[in-house]
Amino acid sequence: MSNYTFDDTIPAANNDPSTDQPVMLSNNVANQGIWDEDHVGFNAANGGTHKQINFFSNISGSVGSALACAYPGSRPASYSNSTGSSATNLYAINTDATSYPFPMSCIKAGGVIDVAGPTFDTQFNCAIVAHPSGTTYTVTLQSGVTTGNNVIVFFTPNSVSSSASTAYSFSAGVLSMTIGAGSATKISFLIIQV
Repeated sequence: MSNYTFDDTIPAANNDPSTDQPVMLSNNVANQGIWDEDHVGFNAANGGTHKQINFFSNISGSVGSALACAYPGSRPASYSNSTGSSATNLYAINTDATSYPFPMSCIKAGGVIDVAGPTFDTQFNCAIVAHPSGTTYTVTLQSGVTTGNNVIVFFTPNSVSSSASTAYSFSAGVLSMTIGAGSATKISFLIIQV
């Protein structure tokens, strides 16, 4: 992001506007530049909407009097997959002062598999889906989505009897899911890592 200069002494109460004009123009250009950093700018469709949100540095979020807070913070060293103090997560905290921050960036990958293909009906951060054998389906994540193998996986095949066993394993960015007896047509999955 740029460094914007702004003169907050202009316009001065007793100044001639023509004297202040060059500084007011400079201030106006700085305002537009700041606005355009993270928003769709002036004279454009959807002007004023966010394109993204940039943060200056990691902070410790605090609970306001009535508002929730989203903030970037350092990844705690106690997390099993920490990559050091430079790693940043995005956290959310609500207005309850006793709540702990929720790491919003812990959701790493997910999708819905049509087992007939197998193909993805929808997915994020996944590269390949395959059916290597019998009741096993594998999903290869895009490179760098997770760190190490300590992940939490939620997956739900539909149309599988409640007595059927299901299991998963995860290693080197590949999720293998074994679906028990039944006639599953879709598999939904979500991978979380803190």
